[in-house]
Amino acid sequence: MKKVLPSDAIIAHVGSTAVPGLGGKGIIDILVSVKKPRLKEARRLLESQGFVFKRKAGSTQRLFFQKDQVLFGKLQRFHVHLTFHDSLTFRRTLALAEFLKARPKFRIEYAALKKKAVKLAKEDGKKYRAVKKEFLENLTNEALTGFG
Repeated sequence: MKKVLPSDAIIAHVGSTAVPGLGGKGIIDILVSVKKPRLKEARRLLESQGFVFKRKAGSTQRLFFQKDQVLFGKLQRFHVHLTFHDSLTFRRTLALAEFLKARPKFRIEYAALKKKAVKLAKEDGKKYRAVKKEFLENLTNEALTGFG
């Protein structure tokens, strides 16, 4: 991915698969940050590599892409979160991942909440995110205070 993106791109593995012991659905979440004027170029480059832009899944600071690819004989889903350097989205996402890696207590609590959310949501992604929302907001704010 680094070879096709602008040279100023920062790429980080984030999300559940980036945090040992957190568990998850096996989706690989990648955070990509570029200089703000290069967002359109980065979007075009990601799309040229088969990443599908999901307009409704993004926000004002984050463009969201998805790609399914067979790796080692198994279908693997990738989510790419494209943002710009120094955006709040960039800082919050990195801070949360590092915080969870460094704080086993919170990692265990979050893993338990994720399991509960799966049961309650019954494969409804919106409900799943809603169950986790308040806990993640509080955790991310704490992560920014301690790491940011």
